Amino acid sequence: MLLMLCALISCGTVYAPKKADTLNTAAVPSPGQSAPAVANTNITSGDAVVRDHLQSAVNALQAGQEANAKSELAIVLRQDPENKMARSLLAQIQTDPAKYFSGPESFNYTLQPGDTLTSIAQRFLDEPLKFYILARFNGINDSSRLAPGRVIKVPGRKPGGNPVAAATEDPPKGSAARGGEESRTQLARRFYDAGKYQQAIEALSGSGAGNNEARDLLSLSYGKYAEELAQNENLIDAQSVLENAVALQPGNDKLRKQLKQVQKQREIERLYKSGTESMVAGDNDKALEIFNAVLKLDPKHEPTKQHIASINAFVVETMHKDAMVEYGKQNLDQAIALWDRVLAMSPSHANAKLYRARAIDLKSRLQKMEQKPVNVE
Repeated sequence: MLLMLCALISCGTVYAPKKADTLNTAAVPSPGQSAPAVANTNITSGDAVVRDHLQSAVNALQAGQEANAKSELAIVLRQDPENKMARSLLAQIQTDPAKYFSGPESFNYTLQPGDTLTSIAQRFLDEPLKFYILARFNGINDSSRLAPGRVIKVPGRKPGGNPVAAATEDPPKGSAARGGEESRTQLARRFYDAGKYQQAIEALSGSGAGNNEARDLLSLSYGKYAEELAQNENLIDAQSVLENAVALQPGNDKLRKQLKQVQKQREIERLYKSGTESMVAGDNDKALEIFNAVLKLDPKHEPTKQHIASINAFVVETMHKDAMVEYGKQNLDQAIALWDRVLAMSPSHANAKLYRARAIDLKSRLQKMEQKPVNVE
């Protein structure tokens, strides 16, 4: 997962997060510094169960599923009533957006290719988690579906300076005086070579990427930026970036293939989450069905393999215990049948082998006793 920054909100006050509550991979930029090229909303630390429910809440809010997010946050707050991330997200759901931000000022911002509400929230509001209140501030229901060129309102005063030039601490000499397509391409190349793919996209967006070099560089920047997001498990933003890219370059097979891969990863993620929920609920049959569907999409998905092994081990031990109960009641056929199933799943199960042999021996001796003629005098 990625570096993230989260200033936690409670009762309208900004708090510094506890270490266990930290989101992100990059510190908040100080005035004059650049915002990180990648700003996502992945939960990277803290209790595993709480972390999973927090991440589910974030994913739900990014998809506009407020009711699902509330359910996930309620689970978190039952386990950790003071969890500042959960309280922050809940405040964004419950508070009037106009009252959430201090001051009436706002400015218009035109979405650029590669922009997400998460990255905009980090750049202008210093906190990626504020993507949801920013969405509500603009009446956006699904923050994962944004098209370049759309104008949104951002609370606060408009930052001064050229956003592209300001995105680097070491801009090219004379860049402020350059305005043509060629200079933008050169600027974008510097961003790309420095690994600042989102800034490269922004630099090229104003030129329309009219020449071959600019188009090729834009394509590479889209791919690298989405790859960076996907590698850090920010699949929603990665898909949004690639959908924007394909919309602008529908004939780019490489981008379309990359988009399909991210969509596949999101489906795997959805199925895996559903499988774990079924497993926790005790529905092992459903969990196994879902986990097998995950392995069809990704045969090397290790967490799924581990869950399947865990479920199988639980089923094996349950059947062995049931077989022992039947053996104690001398229901030998039922006991032997259960041990047969145990050994089909776990051929090396020593106790199943031992007691199955005893059950067969006892059954044989009982049959002989039944067959022995009775002497009548």
